[in-house]
Amino acid sequence: MTLALLDNTPVALNSAPIQSVVGRQYNVLQAANGINGQFGSVTSNYAFLGGRLDYAATGVALNIEQTAAFNSVAQTPNQAAVATAAEQLGAGNAVYENLLLTQTPASARDSFQQLSGELYPAIGSVLINDSRQIRDAVGERLGASVFGSEGNTAAQDNVWIKALGAWGKTDSRDDTAGYTTSLGGLLAGVDGNVADDTRLGVVAGYSDSSLSMGSGTHSRASVDSYHLGAYVGHEIGALRLTLGGAHSWHRIDAQRDVQVGGAAGKQKSKHDAQSTQVFTEAAYRIRLQPATLEPFANLAYVHLNTDSFTEKGDAAALSAGSDNRDAV
Repeated sequence: MTLALLDNTPVALNSAPIQSVVGRQYNVLQAANGINGQFGSVTSNYAFLGGRLDYAATGVALNIEQTAAFNSVAQTPNQAAVATAAEQLGAGNAVYENLLLTQTPASARDSFQQLSGELYPAIGSVLINDSRQIRDAVGERLGASVFGSEGNTAAQDNVWIKALGAWGKTDSRDDTAGYTTSLGGLLAGVDGNVADDTRLGVVAGYSDSSLSMGSGTHSRASVDSYHLGAYVGHEIGALRLTLGGAHSWHRIDAQRDVQVGGAAGKQKSKHDAQSTQVFTEAAYRIRLQPATLEPFANLAYVHLNTDSFTEKGDAAALSAGSDNRDAV
C-alpha cells in the first residue's frame, strides 16, 4: 500500500492553530464478513510521514504518523538548527504541518534555508564592511597636499566632498548563502590647520546600502545610513599620522519571501542599528622623482548594535533580540 494523502493541500502560513495530519486515521477497508490476510507494507510518498495499519475483525484502518525527524535530512549545521527549531513548534503549527507534507529531503532542505533568516547576520556584516567608506575618505583627504607641502593652503582647501559608490559579491559556502551588495552616497567634510603640521576636521554624510541574497533564500534588504565623525592628522617630516572616529545611524528595511513545502509567505521588518568606529593610520612619504610613494598601515575598531525586532508576516515570522558585534 502506498501512502499518498488525498488532502495534502498546503496549509496557509497563518498563526492560527490547525488540525495536524499526524494522528489522523482513515478506514481503508471494511468487510461485514471479516478480513482475511494482511497488506504487505505501507510505502510513503513523504519525507517525514508514514502509515501504520491496524487490523480489526471487520476492517483495516490506516494511522498517519511521523516516521523521521526533520533534522534527519539536514546536511549543514544551519539546516539542522532550523529543522530542530521547526520541529519544536509542534503539531498544529502551520510551519510544522507544511514541513510534514514535504515530499523530498531536498525540498525540505530548501525550506530550512528559507526559514533560517540568515539575511540578518549578512546585513550586520555589510554594515561593518561599509564603515570603511568613512575611513577611506578621511585617509584620502589627509594626504600630504592638505598640509600645504605640495602647494595647497588651508584657505584654498577647507571643504571637501566625496561621492560614494561600491559594489560587492560574497560567494555562498556550504552553510551560508551568497549575496550581492551595492552602496551609494555622499560624504562632506570641513577641516583646517590648527598648526603648520596638524589638521582637524569633521565629516558628515548619507549612504544607501542594498543587499540581495541568493541560493534560494529570496531575501533582500536596504539600509539608510547617516554618518557623523571627526578626525585629526599630524605630520612629522615624511611621517603622517591620522586618528579619527565616527558614529552612524542605520534604518534597516528587510524582506524575506519564504516557501515552506507548498505554502508561501512574506516576512518584513523595519528596525534600527547604530555603529561606532575609531581608526588610526600611519603613512610614510617616499619621494622618487617624478613619483611619490606612500606606504601605510592602518587599524580600525568597529562596534555594531542592532535593535531587537519582530517580523510582520505569518507563522514563519522571526523575532530577534538586540545584537552586538565587534570587529577589528
